[in-house]
Amino acid sequence: MSSALAAAKQHKRSLAVLYLDLDNFKRVNDTLGHAVGDELLCLVAARLRGSLRAEDSDDESRGSRTNHIARLGGDEFIVILPDIRCAEDAASVAARLIAELQEPMRLALHSLVVTPSVGIAMFPTDGVEVDGLLRNADLAMYFAKRQGKALLLESLRADYAVMKATRWNGYAGYDTWFARANNAAFGVLASYTALVPAFEQLYQREGGDFGRFYAQVRRIAALPPEQRRAALAG
Repeated sequence: MSSALAAAKQHKRSLAVLYLDLDNFKRVNDTLGHAVGDELLCLVAARLRGSLRAEDSDDESRGSRTNHIARLGGDEFIVILPDIRCAEDAASVAARLIAELQEPMRLALHSLVVTPSVGIAMFPTDGVEVDGLLRNADLAMYFAKRQGKALLLESLRADYAVMKATRWNGYAGYDTWFARANNAAFGVLASYTALVPAFEQLYQREGGDFGRFYAQVRRIAALPPEQRRAALAG
């Protein structure tokens, strides 16, 4: 990924990072065994490679650039699309990969259907370094898993913009957004209004970087209930 990102910077081109996670993969390991799980992961990687085409890169780069696939660990994969034209093209590729992976996979005595969730981050819009792009693609995937589709990070930014725009209307935007994101991790919905200033301060502390901001929200939400408010206050 580092070399692809360096090339994108050098040639001032876009690049997309697709972060894929296989839904309910643990159930495969638990019910059919790790050997079947490992075989499934190999088939997923092969199908990803077979599903990517030269057309998934910009016209000028076909034949000179390749798409990259890597397994991050467990049931998570990343796909790098160098020289992608725009975010919409990246979303189109992600939708095709999802459709391909949802076709039944035959493993010895079993036929399994894989349902992936995909998050998408774009260079340079969503990050200019490897860590930032991976973090933001992971963030988009976190939401995609709950919506059952591929999700662009920019759509989360749009949600956040709407949320901020509605803050003078009973903070309804915050209530909806954080309820969906954290499953009421910070308490009942009625308490969100009191937490809004703290969320805004956290956003500013993270330099207005949406990916870093929400990574902190997720970290705080995972703390014991009695520690969340203090952690949010910094």
